[in-house]
This record gives sequence, structure tokens and C-alpha cells, in this order.
Amino acid sequence: MVVRMAGLAGDTRVARLAARTAALKWIAAMASALGGPATVPYLEPLLLPLYRLTEAGSTAASLPGGADAKALAEEVLSHVRSTCGSDAVLSAYTRAQARVRDARKARKARSAMRAMVDPAAAAASRLRRGAKKAAGRKRKMEDMKRLRSARTFHGSAGSRKRGAGAGGGRGDKRARLGAAFAGGGAGG
Repeated sequence: MVVRMAGLAGDTRVARLAARTAALKWIAAMASALGGPATVPYLEPLLLPLYRLTEAGSTAASLPGGADAKALAEEVLSHVRSTCGSDAVLSAYTRAQARVRDARKARKARSAMRAMVDPAAAAASRLRRGAKKAAGRKRKMEDMKRLRSARTFHGSAGSRKRGAGAGGGRGDKRARLGAAFAGGGAGG
């Protein structure tokens, strides 16, 4: 049960946001219900998701609902620390940290070994990763274009001309934009 709840607490999928919140609250409730000495044997599996959520470079905080989960995880961690004692929590937290670090090292080594054993698969993987990055850059540029077009003044076609006779100074455009947005619309 402890391992299952720790797994739910560490699940970063958006669909499992409510389950993750409930599991984090369950960890705090379990620590309160069992008390310090009875909770100590379960601290390492319980602290794994708390470590992953609260570590400095965690990407979990950037996910939807991640900031709330991180705040809740920090609150649960301080509650467990006050319930079980700082020394026991610190040693279990250090073991959890080492476990995460070792798992990351093993994944990296396995990836490097796979690249040596099967260079064609490694090349295909690099191509897929490059395609994902290109798609992300393209999506980002489209979002920026959409944002830019939403902010610009959509008056007549002549109002966007630059040069002599079009009022093409920087201050002029700012004045037009300010007037357009102050008037309550981005159009005519």
C-alpha cells in the first residue's frame, strides 16, 4: 500500500493530478496516524516522490498543477520531518536522493551502451529527437506570431506602411496602438 501511494504521489501525468494530491495528503496522514517510530521503516519509499517534486531542478513544477504539488510536497515533507524527527528523515531523504541519482546514472549508461551496440537505432533516436525539437520550435514560432498579431494594430492597410507620409516614426505607432487599445478594440 505504501509503495502504491508513493507511486501515485510521484505520477506527473496531468490526468492523475487529483490522485497525486490525494496520495501526498495520504502520506502526511499516515505519518500522523502511525507516529514517528512506526513510520521510519517506510520513509524511503515515501520520500522518493517528495524528493522528486521538491528538488531544485525538478521539471514537475513546470507541469500543469506542478506548483501546487510542489508546495504541497514541501508541506508534507516538513510535517513528516516534525512527526518522525529530523535525523531519521534526513537519512531516508539522502537514501532516496542516492536512489534517484543512481537510477538516472543507470539510464544514461544504458542509453550510451545502446548507442554503441546498435548505432542505427541510436541514429534513428537522434533523428526523432531532432524532429521533436524542430516541431517544438515551429510551435513556439507560431505561438509568437499569433501573439504578435494579437498585439498589433489592425487598422486599414495603409496604416501599417513605413516611410514618408505614413507617419512611420516609432512614437507615432505607439500612439496609434495606445489609442486603439484605449478605445476598447484592436480594429476599426
